[in-house]
Amino acid sequence: MRKNICYASCIMNYFVFLHQQIMILLYLMTKFFIYLALSLSALSVNAQTTAAHMFESMPDSLCPFFNISVRKQMVESALEGKKDSVNNILNSKSIITWVSDDYICVQTSRSASLQLRILSRYDSSSILCFVRTVYAPEPESIWTFYDLQWNRLDGSFGLPNLEEVLVDKGGIVNILSQFTCCPDTIDYDHYMELRSFLDPVMLHGSFSFDEPVLTIGLSTPMLGRDDRNDVEAILLQRKFKWNGEIFKEY
Repeated sequence: MRKNICYASCIMNYFVFLHQQIMILLYLMTKFFIYLALSLSALSVNAQTTAAHMFESMPDSLCPFFNISVRKQMVESALEGKKDSVNNILNSKSIITWVSDDYICVQTSRSASLQLRILSRYDSSSILCFVRTVYAPEPESIWTFYDLQWNRLDGSFGLPNLEEVLVDKGGIVNILSQFTCCPDTIDYDHYMELRSFLDPVMLHGSFSFDEPVLTIGLSTPMLGRDDRNDVEAILLQRKFKWNGEIFKEY
């Protein structure tokens, strides 16, 4: 009798163990299929997302020159290969100068432009780099980052920190050091004098049409022709390429 009880107890423990293993397996399979569904959904969203689509859907606060209906009209015209311009709220002309799957460049007015680049990440997601440039008359750019729902992302992702330039004197000195050099034909004191002409410090950036490369340089403020030529001799342009995580200089 005792042997039968022990045998029955072993069988019961076995079925309890088996039930636990099955529940664990079901739990892991459920998590796997949820992850797979989310991944496929993200891939589907990224596959359907183009720079033109993001330009259409961008908040009016980021592009107050025209509303979504006008932006859609501009995109439709550009995708048809037309170079039609539209009137914006400033009563000037706006036109898409370049559009591809992951990049769009828009001349929003005679004194402003915007660029939007979709950047693919290692985890198959994407973010947006939004570059706004004003010409007064020298170009000055601001770059910011967003997710695909137009939520602002923190950080500069490897690019020069513009907020640091605006609020920190040390940051200004750092930017001047990064984007100027002292040629062999100029002595150091004259180089530092020319650097002092770069006030205010203004950076401008422009994306390559066919790859995620942002070229950044310093703009020259209102200078005479001779001073401008001398200052341009010490300026450097730097190129930053997206590597799936951040921009790296190359």
